[in-house]
Amino acid sequence: MKQKLLEDIKKIDAILPQTQCQQCGYHGCLPYAEALVFDKESISLCRPGGRWVMEKIAQLLDRNLPVEPEYFKTDKPHRVKIREEDCIGCTKCIQACPMDAIVGAVKQMHTVIDFDCTGCDLCLAPCPTDCIEIVPLSKEESIDHSTPVRYAENRVNYLKHLARNKRASLFKKTATKHDIIKKPKPIQSNALLVQKAINDRYQKLNHAASKERDPIKKSNYQAQLLSLPKQPLALEDKTPKKIVISDFKATVQLALYRKELNKLMKIAAEEKTDHPNQVLIQELKHKIAVLTDENT
Repeated sequence: MKQKLLEDIKKIDAILPQTQCQQCGYHGCLPYAEALVFDKESISLCRPGGRWVMEKIAQLLDRNLPVEPEYFKTDKPHRVKIREEDCIGCTKCIQACPMDAIVGAVKQMHTVIDFDCTGCDLCLAPCPTDCIEIVPLSKEESIDHSTPVRYAENRVNYLKHLARNKRASLFKKTATKHDIIKKPKPIQSNALLVQKAINDRYQKLNHAASKERDPIKKSNYQAQLLSLPKQPLALEDKTPKKIVISDFKATVQLALYRKELNKLMKIAAEEKTDHPNQVLIQELKHKIAVLTDENT
């Protein structure tokens, strides 16, 4: 009996999209799968998977589908993008990402690896400057993000993330001051990290295409290979930096000014009339210009 329950959990976990978004109320897809088997949890809690995942789980567990139409709502596939000019390098989004799809360093600009982002949106809330935007996926990208192969890749990335966190936690507990000084962590630029991620993606797809016998699936892998960047990224980080701020506090203040300015500009654009906020807009533009001039 126990063996069958464990097999059911494994099968359900394979069905779930592995976005690790926690919208179901559980800390990841595997805990939700365990709750479905052990606690008879509702089958309609996975919004990224939508009706397709719900029907598969209902068939596996021999349950009836809910009749309420709101249960059939599905989140539209999307990814996130960081507005680089407003990023202050706080690393909070990096810590929140369950896929390690965000790269960067403290007080340095962050960037998102597009094809590793599952659209879990866990990075939105921690961002102090509200510089992360949601970008809808195209029809072709949506199909690519909704395949069992993609779900399996998401699971692998998440397990790597958990293993890295475990190693880091163990190192902090056992390392001495001498160890930390003797073995500094190598620093890689954003360009190198993105290039490594692209190379890993290419190797995975190429291996899958060589092993696949189904011609349709094989052509799908080949199409994904062709969609990867044609030209390799530069080995050094050539990301343009419009403003060089030496003082971290000034960087934070500048990002906050820009955030407030964007909100006021949206309000003014919606009303399409002269508004008292115009005075505040001009003041904020002046503050941003002064702060920029002082730190360039």
